[in-house]
Amino acid sequence: MTVMSIFADITDRIEGVRHKLARTIFTRYLLVTSAVVIISFIIFGIVVSTMMSVRWQDEKQQQLSDNISSLAERAARYITPIEVGEDGVDNYLFSESVITSMRAVMATVGSGLDSDIFMIDTQGNLFLCSDDEMRTADSGACRHAAALDAGKSAELIRAALASPEGYYKDVGVFGGVYSEEYYIVGVPIVTKDANGNDVAVGMVYAASPARSMVQFRSDIYKFAVIAVIISSVVSFILVYLITSQQIKPLRDMTEAVANYAAGDFSVRVMVTDETEVGQLAAAFNRMADSIDQSENMRRSFVANVSHELKTPMTTISGFVDGILDGTIPQEKQNQYLSIVSDETKRLSRLVRSMLDLSKIDSGEMRLNKSKFDITNTVFETLMAFEHRIEEKNIEILGMESVRSLIVNGDPDLIHQVIYNLVENAIKFTNEGGYIRIKIFHKERQAHVSIANSGIGIPSEDLPHIFERFYKTDKSRSQDKSGVGLGLYIVKTVIKLHKGGIEARSSEGNFCEFEFHIPL
Repeated sequence: MTVMSIFADITDRIEGVRHKLARTIFTRYLLVTSAVVIISFIIFGIVVSTMMSVRWQDEKQQQLSDNISSLAERAARYITPIEVGEDGVDNYLFSESVITSMRAVMATVGSGLDSDIFMIDTQGNLFLCSDDEMRTADSGACRHAAALDAGKSAELIRAALASPEGYYKDVGVFGGVYSEEYYIVGVPIVTKDANGNDVAVGMVYAASPARSMVQFRSDIYKFAVIAVIISSVVSFILVYLITSQQIKPLRDMTEAVANYAAGDFSVRVMVTDETEVGQLAAAFNRMADSIDQSENMRRSFVANVSHELKTPMTTISGFVDGILDGTIPQEKQNQYLSIVSDETKRLSRLVRSMLDLSKIDSGEMRLNKSKFDITNTVFETLMAFEHRIEEKNIEILGMESVRSLIVNGDPDLIHQVIYNLVENAIKFTNEGGYIRIKIFHKERQAHVSIANSGIGIPSEDLPHIFERFYKTDKSRSQDKSGVGLGLYIVKTVIKLHKGGIEARSSEGNFCEFEFHIPL
C-alpha cells in the first residue's frame, strides 16, 4: 500500500468520524441540554407551586381559623344547656334572639372571607348558617350537615381538639358537598357543662373556595411551559454554535489529510482552545510533523538506497565486463576484482541493514544471549578496520588500559553495534586524528564509549541522529555509503538489551557515543 493510498484511507475515515461526531455531538448536546432544561423547569414548577400552595393554604386556613374562633367563643357564651335525667347534659340550644344575632355576625364574617360558615352540633345537626339559603334541603352545606352522623361529627371535633393548632383543617370537596376544592376549617365550640367542666358541643366550620390557588398553579405551569420553550430555543442555538466550533478542527483535519494525500505536508490545524478537541488538534499537528519528517526521511532513504545500489552495481558491472571482454589487462584484473569484492561487501551491508530494519518493524528481532567478553569484541572490530585506520593515520587511544569485561547479551548484535559505531567514527575522524575507547562498568552496567576527533555533529542534528533514515552528512561528502539506518539499528539493539545510548558532540572538535547494557 502506497503512502498516498494510506492518506486517502485516513481521509475517508476522518471524514466518516467527523460526520458521525457531528451528528452524535450535536444530537447528544441538544438532547442532554434540552432534557436538563425541561426537567429543571418541571421540577422548579412543581417545587414552587407546591411551596406556594402549602404557604397559601396555611395562611388561608389560619385566616379562616382566626375569624371563626371568635364565633366559636361567642357561641359558647350564649349556648343554653338542657339537662335530661340524671346523666347530665344531653343537648344545647340557642335562644331565638341569639340565633338571629349569631346568624347576622356569621353572614358578615362569611361575606368578608368569601366563605360559607355554619355550625353543627355533636349529633350532626346543622343549627346555624351564614346564609339562609344554606338551611334549605337542597343547599350543599345542609346536605353535608345531614350526612354528618353523630359519630362523624364527634370524630371531627376530637380531631380538632387533638391537633397542634387546636382546629380541624382540610382541602377538598368536603365529602362531595362542593364540586371544586375548598379550604375547610373547623373550630370546636367549647362550653361548660352542669358540673363546670369543659365540653365540646359542636363545631364552627368555614369553607372557602380554593380556585385562586388552582389558578396560581395553572399560571405556574404555563410559565414553566413558556420558559421551557424559550430555553429550548436558546439552548438549540447555543448548542449549534458550540458544536460547530468544536467540529471545525475536525473539518480542518479532513482538509489537511486531503492535502497530505495529495503530497502537501505543510498544512496544520489551528489550535483555538485547550479542550479535548483542541488537544486532538494539537496531537494531529504533532502527528503531521512526524509524518512530514518521516516522509522526508523516506524520500531521502529512497534516494540513498537508489544511489547505493546504482553505484556499486555500475562499478561491478563495468569491471566484470572489462575483464570478460579483455579491456582490462590480465595483470590488473586482481586490482579490479578487489574493487568488485569491496563493492559486493558494500551491497551486502546494505542488504543486511534492510533485513535488520524489516526484522525490527515486524518485531522478529530476538536476542540469543550468552556470556562473552565485550572488550574482545571491541578489539576484534578495530582489527577489522586496521587498513582504513592506517590509511587515515588515526591514533587509537585507551585500548592499552582497558580490561576484560564479561557481559550477558547477544554477541552478534553487540558486535554489529560496535561495528557501526567504529565505522562511523572512522568515517568522520579527520586525517591524523584520534579515536578514544573506554570500557568500564558502573552500577552493574557495562559501558562502552567511542569518541573521535573531527567535525562533530551539529547541535540541530543531535536530537535526530537515532531516527531511521536520518543522515547528518546530507551532502555525502564524507558518508558515501550510509543510508541513515546504522544508528537507528544500534539504538534498537541496545533497547532490546534493556540498555541505553547517548551522543555528545562539540561541533568542530569531537563526537562521542556511549552505550550501556546490564552486566
